[in-house]
Amino acid sequence: MNYIIKFLNKFEKKEYVVKNNYSLENIKYVLHKLGNPQDKIKNVIHIAGTNGKGSVASYIARILLNHGYKVGLYTSPHIFNVNERISINDEPISNKDLNKYLEKIYNISLNLGNTKRLTYFEILTCVMFLYFNEQNNDFNVLEVGLGGKLDATNVVRKTIISVITKIDLDHTEILGNSIREITLDKSQIIKPNSFCVVSKNFNQVNKIIESVCKKNSVKLKFFGKDFNIKNVEYNFEKKFLRFDYYGNKKIKGVKLNIMYPAQVENASTAIAIAETLIELGKIKKISIKKVLTAMLLKLPSRFEIVNISSKIMKVKNSKYKNKIYKLFNKKMELIFDGTHNPSGFKNFVKLINRSPYKNIILCFTMMKEKDYKSSIKILSKIKNKINKVLVYKIGSYRCQNEKILYNEFNKYFIKNVLKFNNIKNLLNFLINFSKNNSHTVIFTGSLYAQKELFEK
Repeated sequence: MNYIIKFLNKFEKKEYVVKNNYSLENIKYVLHKLGNPQDKIKNVIHIAGTNGKGSVASYIARILLNHGYKVGLYTSPHIFNVNERISINDEPISNKDLNKYLEKIYNISLNLGNTKRLTYFEILTCVMFLYFNEQNNDFNVLEVGLGGKLDATNVVRKTIISVITKIDLDHTEILGNSIREITLDKSQIIKPNSFCVVSKNFNQVNKIIESVCKKNSVKLKFFGKDFNIKNVEYNFEKKFLRFDYYGNKKIKGVKLNIMYPAQVENASTAIAIAETLIELGKIKKISIKKVLTAMLLKLPSRFEIVNISSKIMKVKNSKYKNKIYKLFNKKMELIFDGTHNPSGFKNFVKLINRSPYKNIILCFTMMKEKDYKSSIKILSKIKNKINKVLVYKIGSYRCQNEKILYNEFNKYFIKNVLKFNNIKNLLNFLINFSKNNSHTVIFTGSLYAQKELFEK
């Protein structure tokens, strides 16, 4: 089976394709050869947006799971293993099943020319459709990979609910340079005669979505109009965030284990989706207790606080007990955060300003296609809370050069910026630094960094 994994890994550098003539024809062709499983899965909840779509997908999947439904969840990217992207009832696809479906796709690919070659994301999307169809899930929650109109997940022809999370500027080289262009692209996941739930957004975004829905006879729910949040409370000592939800039901004291301000919007959007499923007759009712339990879900790399007692550090013979393990002492706290665009960093800055954190060691890396200049400028607003900035490069070919990031940070953080050309050197510095210091260390800028940080 090694050749199957090699087949997948060969495409990993091409997660998506940036071409003017790109279309969904290749994946449609392969799916046709596979029996069109995308047309057979039922009760699809399709989620697009710039930020928050993975969180909303995870929350609604957990709400449905807590109510006894069999739920498929497709998200990206993965943190440690590719299996994480495709799960049913919170269990990632097994290596056996992954290999089984990859072999089917591989056998079809042998007869394809270069013009019909799939991307990495398209291959995994085919695996997901095959797996979810065979497992006959009650609900299938699909997070868009990039954009909407030409995303591989958008080959589904029927959805019960389309969800639009926060839209802002990102992937502008593909989706367009304006909020309008990006919104129009992402709104293409909205299917006729369905339902659409929209998270907190700019007025411009809401107007465009409203127009698209009107043309397609789609019913709408907006954050701030049809559902809302009140009484948001941050507890940094016990590390939770709490709010009251107002929709079809009033749910008081919704508690989250993630401190991000935007998470209350994501969580409330997930609850609104659950209420919409009742209106559509897809579920009978929701239990407030089961909703509250679902909201306690911990999501990786969303301001994820890791210490010596964390589950990941206690795994017997864990491969993660290496250099990064040596950073921990009774006073040291490490935080992993996957924020990777200006919109996300605005939330990051809000959180840090509300928090008691100071003398932060900020470890930063970013992919080449991301807007590092705007992101760093936003981060400069909390420079009074940052002791040092450590920019570094991970092994991915997509990673921005550390010298470029170093020069940009130096415009705002004079004399407090250091650069490292690999993770090994970064961790060696942190280990030596931590012997006599007890600063909070925050790794941010990319979802792709955490795996490499734990494996060095």
